[in-house]
Amino acid sequence: GERVVRRLIDGTLSQDPWTIGEEFVRGDALTRATDRAKELLMRQQPRQAFEAVAAVLDQIERSGRYRDTERVKYRYFNSYIERALFNRMQAAAGDASTILLVPDAYYEAHLIVSAASLMTGDTTRAIAHAGLWRSFAPMDARSYLHLASCLDVVDSNQEAIDCLCELLERAHDPMGVGFGYYRMAYFQWKSGNIAAAQACYKLAMQFVPGALPMVVMELMVLHLQHGDELAPDLPREEAERVCGAHGI
Repeated sequence: GERVVRRLIDGTLSQDPWTIGEEFVRGDALTRATDRAKELLMRQQPRQAFEAVAAVLDQIERSGRYRDTERVKYRYFNSYIERALFNRMQAAAGDASTILLVPDAYYEAHLIVSAASLMTGDTTRAIAHAGLWRSFAPMDARSYLHLASCLDVVDSNQEAIDCLCELLERAHDPMGVGFGYYRMAYFQWKSGNIAAAQACYKLAMQFVPGALPMVVMELMVLHLQHGDELAPDLPREEAERVCGAHGI
């Protein structure tokens, strides 16, 4: 509000109501920076995207504006469903903290910095910001999937599996569950757990039928490489049992 009024007073903001509304909602430095960075990422310019947002985000982080305290936690939710489920988890854990919401731009900035860092080979920074994103968006399947992808680049297989196990404990919609199993299949395969990989592919198809062509192609490769270790027919109940035996 102060920013809008100051610009109206000094004459740098048009008095058009739509322009004033846009300035009020999206005129802060971080939102402007993330908008610019998203454009640069779409143009395949990750280094410039990082530079567009990093300084503004770093200033906010140094200020501790969205840092958790004993009484207050800062979180992000994509929907009322995510918030309601988080409330239940919080209550079950006996956590009486007040939950305040971080802005959309803060959520987007961490994703941009992580993605841009990954594209430029700075895996340490990519993983750090992906981990922060997951911590303040604990019900968002995308935060877990992105962190798992970052960990894959540095061959942190077990950490990626742990991340996806946490996702599958919290996933609440078919897409989140399905893609959680789909990515888990890859990491189980990579770890040599062939039966678990097959089971995860089976469950992924149950939740995301649209991914069937992609899953079938990968299953064909799995059969070519490890056909003697795979069950000829795998009912859903057996797939769930196999996953459970591997802590999934």
